[in-house]
Amino acid sequence: MGQNKYVISVGAGKNQVPLIRRLVERGYLVIAFDKDENAPGKQLCYMFKNISTWDYIAAISWLESLKLKFEGALSFSYGKALVTQQKIIDYFNLKCKLGDHFINIMADKSHQRRVLKKHGLSTLMEYNSYRDIKKDFEEKSFVLKDNMGGSSSNILLLHNNQYDKDIFDKITKRDYIIQEFLDGKEYRVVGLIKDKKIMFYSVMERTSMKGTFFTGRLRPEKNHKKRIFSLFEDVIDKLNIVDSGIKIDLIIEEDRTEILEIDFGIPGDYFDVVLSKDSYNYNYMDNYINLLLGLPVENKISLDNELFFDYVYNNEDEVLAVDYDKIFYTANKCFDNPKIIQIKEQGQIVSYPQSNMDAIFAIVHNNMTLSNNDVNRIFNDALHNGVK
Repeated sequence: MGQNKYVISVGAGKNQVPLIRRLVERGYLVIAFDKDENAPGKQLCYMFKNISTWDYIAAISWLESLKLKFEGALSFSYGKALVTQQKIIDYFNLKCKLGDHFINIMADKSHQRRVLKKHGLSTLMEYNSYRDIKKDFEEKSFVLKDNMGGSSSNILLLHNNQYDKDIFDKITKRDYIIQEFLDGKEYRVVGLIKDKKIMFYSVMERTSMKGTFFTGRLRPEKNHKKRIFSLFEDVIDKLNIVDSGIKIDLIIEEDRTEILEIDFGIPGDYFDVVLSKDSYNYNYMDNYINLLLGLPVENKISLDNELFFDYVYNNEDEVLAVDYDKIFYTANKCFDNPKIIQIKEQGQIVSYPQSNMDAIFAIVHNNMTLSNNDVNRIFNDALHNGVK
């Protein structure tokens, strides 16, 4: 009988379940922790502890007390959970160690911008308070965002010539940054890097839900711009990235290409479990596992199938109850061979969204004639007014 192999899972929530299940299928014993004592991935784990994924000190203390040899630490989360993942990797000297420099990039968006500018990777104007904005920018617009936030929540568009100090002071009770607003086309770049080599590369056009900053559509591009790939190579080279998953959100405005955010983790938005397989015929999850455990990673940078990944939200002020009978009926009526990713539960009451996390479901399809706004309208009509 072979020796047991233990892997740490930072989190055991809904998004982490596919990862934990795949690790178990591959013969690993999963040691997980989560703030939810009844996290859905708990039953799949060999050992579990009720610890928040934000509390790396408590997590490391518990893991150390187990006196086990760990193969790696993995996470299908974002934000502070990625910081915890890197703290654990650093403490136990596991694969894909980035170090404090990169941890600070993920933990503090202001620090991230300073690092990018230091390496010539950004010219985007960014401020820590409204008072720092020069008065000659009266006609510019700015984006107000949480310095540590995620899921596109707590993001507002501000117009400098419409500034209201009372409203602004009320909004900025938390740690916010103010970022120059660029009105261009947004993209998401996803990669797996091993020994400084790009093993997997994806470029997706990103469209926001109408009137918001929430992710509406991701569309993998076959003929992506060479300057995006060059920028990606520059990030790897200048930041000296050796082994890591990476996600870059960027924007192109005429001849200007700007990085909006960088994360050293998974791409999110179900790319890892759905879109990577459907569009690239690439098993992102297994290759992510291999990367974090120091195993061989498959090389793939070409797109096989041009598909659309659309989130559907409740676009109305009136709440609705999720009805998957109506959703599946409408999907099969309006699309050829659609794939539905259920996010909210059957019968769950859904309001107008406050973040990406409020999407009702997602649909993968190949109907290039419909915009994300069209897709949302079709399903909102069915859910609010009934199937016709």
